[in-house]
Amino acid sequence: MPILGVQNFTAEAVEYIQKNHKRIAVEKIEPSFAKDLQLKYPDDARAVIDHQAINHILKEHKNLAYEDIANYRELSKQANETLKLKDNQNRPVVASFNQINGFFVVVEQVSNAKNELMLKTMYKARGNYRDSLIYKKTLAKSQNSN
Repeated sequence: MPILGVQNFTAEAVEYIQKNHKRIAVEKIEPSFAKDLQLKYPDDARAVIDHQAINHILKEHKNLAYEDIANYRELSKQANETLKLKDNQNRPVVASFNQINGFFVVVEQVSNAKNELMLKTMYKARGNYRDSLIYKKTLAKSQNSN
């Protein structure tokens, strides 16, 4: 799968992926981070997004737009806090929390068997992320995963 590149991953690209039912690799993941997630080939791990994740985010979290989704990789890399945990299928999950101007943004990504870190969902809410229920639940799960 060709890699689009973060510099080319714009709101227009997100809209194209959604409307044309596509799946693309945004960028390669840092090998040390991929090793932490126990991906099989850390030197060739990719961050991937598909139309299903975009549809979910826009439908369930109406205060997010294509522009927000286009920034998900930067939000996850520059997070105030990143928690690693396991999902119900025992796959590695990365939850990144960002505090931005009285709001917080959460980016959740899940590892799959294809050596990829897939965007799962995003949330945006008013307040401090450390006071949110999603943070407290994710923190508890991450402590139980270790």
